[in-house]
Formats: sequence, structure tokens, C-alpha cells
Amino acid sequence: MADQILKSKVATEGTGKVAAKKKPLPFRIEKSSGPELFAGAGSALPSDPMQHPAYYERVPVLEVTQGLLCRAMLQLNAHYQEYGVFEIAEVGSYRGRGTKAILDLAVSLGVQVHVTGLDSFEGLPPLSGKDAELAPVNAAYRTRVLFADVTEREVRAYIGSAHEGSFTLVKGFFIETLPTLPEKQYLMAIIDCDLYSSHMDSMSYFYERLLPGGIMFFDDYHSGHYPKAKQASNEFLEEKPEKLFHIGFATPKGNNVKTYIIKQ
Repeated sequence: MADQILKSKVATEGTGKVAAKKKPLPFRIEKSSGPELFAGAGSALPSDPMQHPAYYERVPVLEVTQGLLCRAMLQLNAHYQEYGVFEIAEVGSYRGRGTKAILDLAVSLGVQVHVTGLDSFEGLPPLSGKDAELAPVNAAYRTRVLFADVTEREVRAYIGSAHEGSFTLVKGFFIETLPTLPEKQYLMAIIDCDLYSSHMDSMSYFYERLLPGGIMFFDDYHSGHYPKAKQASNEFLEEKPEKLFHIGFATPKGNNVKTYIIKQ
């Protein structure tokens, strides 16, 4: 059964090591000198890298997701047996590459997941509040709308009919759509929404709905283009008990390093 297959693939949080003997992924990990923990990486993904556009940027989230799904099948099996699926949310699905890669990964592991992808499909919202006040003066999103070059229909077609029923796309700005979502518990929430306000709205919603041991993954924490993502994350997590983990790919600096927490 799936849990028997996955036992050999359980990842150890904080080290990224797995029991199965696999070829390491092609990136280096450096340890932070601060109080935050740096999660290593080293397990091979079960899918062909060439199948995924922008594959290497997806390596950190797929690495984390693989370990999480394997661990969840053992530690949260009662939940899985009751609901038959693990819920994952991606806030800022854009072209759908992350959603498709996660669904492909889950299929290869034999685990049922359902991904809710949220996006305006009209680009970033108008700047307001701290975003308008604190965004870099030369930020491109001050003068033009970014990420408005793809439609919901195109994203749905890209993810493909093979995953029909395993994903839901929710169109609209997050402050409006988050309150309309069906009440669920999530195994993972991927926060990739660039702006301070969007981060705060998304973290506030999903943190309370994460399963124990679930993961909140931050795509833009180290981004130089969206520095308010880091500020929002730090402010939100300041009084939370979870530690922040960092995982990188290629040369691990700047936005080549992603971050996440494991819900206690």
C-alpha cells in the first residue's frame, strides 16, 4: 500500500536526508549563522526534470513537498483515511507550474492531493497601505501591472485534464476570495504573492487551518524585488513558536533560497 511504499522515503526535517538511496539534487546548502534553521536537501525527485518548465526554481518546494507527503502518510494517516486526500493551497498560482509539478509529484508517490490555486489572473492588486508606502521606489509594480499575462483558462489547460478533479482555481484578489473558501484543514500552504498585504491576508487565513506538522512555504522571503514579503513574514511569525527553515537551489542566495515553517 501507499504507506508501505512511502516508509522508505520519509525525510528527516532539518536535514533533508532520506532512507532511500537516490542521486542528490544539483544544489548546495549553506547553514545560517543566525537563530533560524537551515534545512538541507538531497533526495532525488521521482519525475523527469525536463518535464517541468522552470524546474530548478521548483526544486525547493518539490523537495519540501515530497518529504511532507511521505511523513504525512505515516503521521497523519488517520486524517488521510478519513478524508481520502491531503489539501494543499497555492496563493499566487500564476501560470500553474507549481500546481502541476506538485500534482505530478503526488501521482508519482501514490498520494491523493487536492490543490487550491488562488490568483487574480489580472496581475497584482493596486498598491495600498504599507505596500504603497514602503515598496522600493524603482519597483516595476509601482508603475505597471505585473503577472497579468495569463488567463485562468490557459492555466487550467496547462495543468491538464489528467489532473481534473485534483485542483481548483479560484479567481480574484485574495482579500476577497479567501473568506469564500470552503472550510478545510490544509497540509500545506504555499505563499507566493509578492506584496505585504497579500502575505498578511494569506498567512492569517492559512496558519490557523494548517494541520499539525503541516507546512507554510514562502516563495518570496529572500526576493530583492519584493522585500516586503520578508517583512510581512517576520512580523507575522514574530510571536509564533515555529522556526523558519531555508532551502536553496543552484547558488543559494537571494531568491534562490526559499523558506518555510512546520506547524506545531
